[in-house]
Amino acid sequence: MPEVRRLTIRLSGGLDQSTLERLRADLGLRRRGRLTDVEDWEFGYRALDGSTAMLRLWRFEDTRWAITLDSAYADTPGDSEVAELAELAEQSARRAGFTIVDRIIGAPA
Repeated sequence: MPEVRRLTIRLSGGLDQSTLERLRADLGLRRRGRLTDVEDWEFGYRALDGSTAMLRLWRFEDTRWAITLDSAYADTPGDSEVAELAELAEQSARRAGFTIVDRIIGAPA
């Protein structure tokens, strides 16, 4: 089933382990990845209730991160749910010390 990216929030800044754990908790993410492993790039994920949508936290470099929301093309969250998740993600990222670089909301399926 094809996927669509509904949300990308690009972030700038770094995390220590305790801040990463707080960010995961704020977003309800399951643990994945270790900060000490440079090859790890996914650091948390959560399936949204009642859909195929997945919220994820990614690291691209020590100071380049992103939060994304992807879903099956036929099962994408609505605009209001995406906007709510974007607000939650940005608030949580700011509390973790990140700077929001940009927010990209993709078109629904």
